[in-house]
Amino acid sequence: MMYEVLFCFCILLHWRVFLPLVESSCQIWFPMLTFAFLSLPLLRKTDVKIRKQTEKRETKRKQETVFYVFLRVSLAN
Repeated sequence: MMYEVLFCFCILLHWRVFLPLVESSCQIWFPMLTFAFLSLPLLRKTDVKIRKQTEKRETKRKQETVFYVFLRVSLAN
């Protein structure tokens, strides 16, 4: 989600700021749009990968917590 917002912001910035500065806009506009659309799936893939790693870390932390609580209860008895 964050990447989509950033992507839209970059397009808007390019449209309002950089495009008027360049006389022959097609020379810059087309390559930038092409690169942006081609890189968007890669950004999403990276985002999903990071999210999965975070979920694995949280799951591992929960498992360790349950194990240590079980260990304390067993040693206390």
